[in-house]
Amino acid sequence: FTFTTRSAFAPGAPSGFTASAVATDQIDLGWTLGVNSDRTYVEWNSSSVWSLGEGTLLYNDSGTGTSHSGLDAHTTYYYQAWGWNETDKVFSSVFASDDDTTWNTVPVLGVPDPVNGSTGVDLSLVWSVSVSDGDGDSFDWSIECSNGDVNSSSGDVDGVKELDIAGLDYGTVYTVWVNATDG
Repeated sequence: FTFTTRSAFAPGAPSGFTASAVATDQIDLGWTLGVNSDRTYVEWNSSSVWSLGEGTLLYNDSGTGTSHSGLDAHTTYYYQAWGWNETDKVFSSVFASDDDTTWNTVPVLGVPDPVNGSTGVDLSLVWSVSVSDGDGDSFDWSIECSNGDVNSSSGDVDGVKELDIAGLDYGTVYTVWVNATDG
């Protein structure tokens, strides 16, 4: 009876491990399979530090990427990835990690006053619309009328935004644009 021994193939952690937010509810992950690894085991957590098995399993397969969807907007998610060697049934001794924050929700516009398609409007008026940000972020906004009148603000908060419009002509159609961004 004879046999031969060999050294265990210790797997390496995935290399180039990245987390990239692509929407308000999704983060995409990518990596290169670790040396001597047959699979990549990925966990996520709302905490930045944890040990293997203490996070929530997201991926356990032989590919090089996955998507984490159904997430909350404007929230940071933390990821850790280990290599797995099937022959020796062992995880890598170190892990790769990254984190990212899902995109903000965009500011929401209310119903303007006067409403779209209004007729018989005064030749001078205050045009108004409510703007709010679901994440509670400050935002920049501008209101522009096709007659050249403009109003804007930076670092503003939820509330009604207004544009004083004057010097309008009878029987003329005017367009009003509203832009709001929180980055």
